[in-house]
Amino acid sequence: MSEQRSDGEGISRRGFIGLSAGVVAATVGAGAIAVSAISEETTTDQLVSHFAEGSVPASDPEDGRWQDIPAFDVALTPQQMTTPMLQGISVPTLQVRSMNDGAQIAFLLEWEDAEQDDIDAMARFHDAVAVELPTATAPTASSMGQSGAPVHILQWRASWQADIDRGRQTVEDAFPNMYPGPRPEDLMGQEKAAVYYPGVYVGNPQSSRNRTQPVEELTAIGFGSLADMDEQRAVGKGVYTGAGWKVAMGTSMLGGKDRFAGAPKTQVAFAAWSGSKENRGSRKQWADWTDFRIEGGSA
Repeated sequence: MSEQRSDGEGISRRGFIGLSAGVVAATVGAGAIAVSAISEETTTDQLVSHFAEGSVPASDPEDGRWQDIPAFDVALTPQQMTTPMLQGISVPTLQVRSMNDGAQIAFLLEWEDAEQDDIDAMARFHDAVAVELPTATAPTASSMGQSGAPVHILQWRASWQADIDRGRQTVEDAFPNMYPGPRPEDLMGQEKAAVYYPGVYVGNPQSSRNRTQPVEELTAIGFGSLADMDEQRAVGKGVYTGAGWKVAMGTSMLGGKDRFAGAPKTQVAFAAWSGSKENRGSRKQWADWTDFRIEGGSA
């Protein structure tokens, strides 16, 4: 799926591009890689969301229960179906685990990344990962879904995580040795200065300065249709280990307009971005649909 939006705070550069601009053959398999950034526990050849009694650790990537679940290794490939393309791969593998309690589904995604990219600025880009789920039992395109068969997307961004963990990141954080100069609000007050931040002014969710979660939920029914979901139920958290990322995120399985319904047998797709490798928008690694079984899922 492929979509990009723009506002006055650089969202066009940082905008979410979904998992594909077109369906392309991608290898999704179990070729485990021995790296320190991701877990080395037993892997599995089938991706399963294991049923868990009680709640699931959708906001805790370091919860010990994750390690009781065998991981599924997803091989990623550079996006080369639409411009701008990604020419070289920097995230070859995602290690994925999933749990659900019948009401909420959660994922743990781990990957190797030697650099922690969690500030957005001029010529600086964030690390990110996304999960795409169909909202109907009928087949749909991983490239942003299609009319009558939407896709439900969860995307986590390292820059949003940094805003939550350390406070909203500003130009001073991105370039600590540069004199930033006065901001519009310093000269004319918040109300008059609002027009200089059009994304904030019009209420673009991606421009929010009061973010409470590092995960955003989106829906799409084809190219050019990507939109934030009216009701954001997703939660999550990412932790940088020094060698890579561990990201937990999850959302409701209880349905609703354009939401994932939790069918026992479905599919899931993935994408990842490495900011230090100038990944952004459609310059990403991705994997096409892979079969996904949900224990305890509703019909």
